[in-house]
Amino acid sequence: MLVARSIGPGGRGDLAVLATLTQFTGWIAALGTNEGVAFLASKREEDIPRIVGTALAFLAGLGLVGVVLAELALPLVLHAQHQSVIDTGRWFVLSVVLVLATSQLQSLLGGSHDFAGMNVLRVLQPTGYLVGLVVLALTVRLTVDEVLLASIASSVLALGVVGARFLRRVGVARPSREVARAALAFGIKVQGSLFGGLVNGRLDLLMMPAFLSVATVGLYSVATNTAGILFALVGVLGQVVFPAAARRGGAEGMRLVVRAGRITVGTAGAVALVLGVLAPWLLPLVYGDAFRGSAVPLQIMLPGVVLAATSQVLDAGLQATGRPGAASICQLWGLVVTVVGLSVSLEPFGMDGAATVTTLSYLTCFVAALVYLRREPGFSVRALFSPRRFVADGLDVSRTLLRRRGTAPGPELSKVA
Repeated sequence: MLVARSIGPGGRGDLAVLATLTQFTGWIAALGTNEGVAFLASKREEDIPRIVGTALAFLAGLGLVGVVLAELALPLVLHAQHQSVIDTGRWFVLSVVLVLATSQLQSLLGGSHDFAGMNVLRVLQPTGYLVGLVVLALTVRLTVDEVLLASIASSVLALGVVGARFLRRVGVARPSREVARAALAFGIKVQGSLFGGLVNGRLDLLMMPAFLSVATVGLYSVATNTAGILFALVGVLGQVVFPAAARRGGAEGMRLVVRAGRITVGTAGAVALVLGVLAPWLLPLVYGDAFRGSAVPLQIMLPGVVLAATSQVLDAGLQATGRPGAASICQLWGLVVTVVGLSVSLEPFGMDGAATVTTLSYLTCFVAALVYLRREPGFSVRALFSPRRFVADGLDVSRTLLRRRGTAPGPELSKVA
């Protein structure tokens, strides 16, 4: 709200392109080592200090590669924009290192089953960002540069607090070549999944400046950010399911994947329905009347985002079974739809065409994941979409929360559950 109302659709478009380019480059430069680190940490608890040391070595080398790639890509992506935007991007893409560090830390926390630490990291970074924006808005006029600086400062804060806590808990050992080879081997197999997921989720924002005005990109970025509420609510399940299902293994691990997928599709679907109905009134109220045009692309992409959040859980299940290549193929099918669809739809249909391609791409990934998982022991498509079991899951979660708070559930709740 602060950013959109302060810098308008044009500034919001510049901000979205720079942030997307930095995140995209950072995740690509990681070469899948984040997932490799999480897989090893979940399987080899006794080696976690060596895995941490190896992850830090990855961060140093791959971070440099990511910065170089981002600097080279910057003039290509922003060739149609003002020189001032490119100049801002020159220093902001250095934060590729922070993107890598955050993803590595999340993977280590998940792999060691420190889910409390994962949640602290997920909350502390946006909270610090919000505080920084409020302080800047009260003291000076917000600009694109200041918003980017607030983003960097909040990432440094979150990494410092959560990273220091994690290192004190597990310790650090010398990097291991054996661990590095194992992490890279797993990461390279899953890289297709990561690359496909990134392209499916980010390519539209990177391609749009070449076809559409920056103001239109700003409108579209607000639609994608609002749809991202679904990931903020349920997206963490995919990160948790991967190490948890890998440790359980077999049919038990796959039943966990089904349950997490069911919770994801049910919860995300309910939120998407509310957002879709309220979008024409909610977006102008929250972001200002200048962003009224974001409502239609948001409504178009919401079904796809529900499927994308669920696909993240299903892909985690494939990776947990030791089939990262299958997860890659699922995302690569979606990548084909994204590249072809954006190439033919952006110019004639604008941001509505981009939103339609997004939903079709996510649908493709989702169906492909179901095809690969349907024969796994413990996996059931019928159970994944069962409303009765979704209600039972909700009651079970409620009972667990009540039990942990020291409140015993009443007999009626116990009977229904």
